[in-house]
Amino acid sequence: MTEPYHPYVFDTERRKFVGDFEGMYQAELEGNFDSWHQSDPRRLDASVSALLLERISYATAVDLACGKGHFTARLKRLDNHVVGVDMSETAISVARSHFPDLEWVCAPISEYLEGCAPVDLMLARQALSYLEDWREVLEKISGLSRYLCVDTFIPDDPIGFVPSHAELQAELERHFDVIESVMLPKRQISVYLCGSLQA
Repeated sequence: MTEPYHPYVFDTERRKFVGDFEGMYQAELEGNFDSWHQSDPRRLDASVSALLLERISYATAVDLACGKGHFTARLKRLDNHVVGVDMSETAISVARSHFPDLEWVCAPISEYLEGCAPVDLMLARQALSYLEDWREVLEKISGLSRYLCVDTFIPDDPIGFVPSHAELQAELERHFDVIESVMLPKRQISVYLCGSLQA
């Protein structure tokens, strides 16, 4: 079954990445759907990511490609600073309206990382497959953040830029100490908690 957000992300007939995330989030508001079921707290991959993050402490956290900010809000503690980053102005506007106590930035990931100060934790949940320069992004993150949480869906015949779970893990191991990894094979999702070898 085709989800209503798919045409904004991939052209499955031509097997090409579309990446019209601003259009997707605007269509959400008009069509009353939730891309990737972001606001559903029962998502297993989100629960696994949250469980892994309980193993570390962080005073500063940045959620890259945060969407509407539902998972970002789960990072907030009484004494930490959390930033959500997304390239969609609509997504950031929705996130800001729901969670005004967090900092929200509208910017592409690579652009944001260029001016980012070091932090304790970065997240790239369901983001890397949409970045042609995903390998370079991981390398940049390794010099900026003590920890990285990655959560990625990679089907057997991906249209996205990450070709396989094996290649993702190999690239992570180039720049990070992989503290924990959880595979959800039925859902074709891998979740990683990593510590930087540089930071």
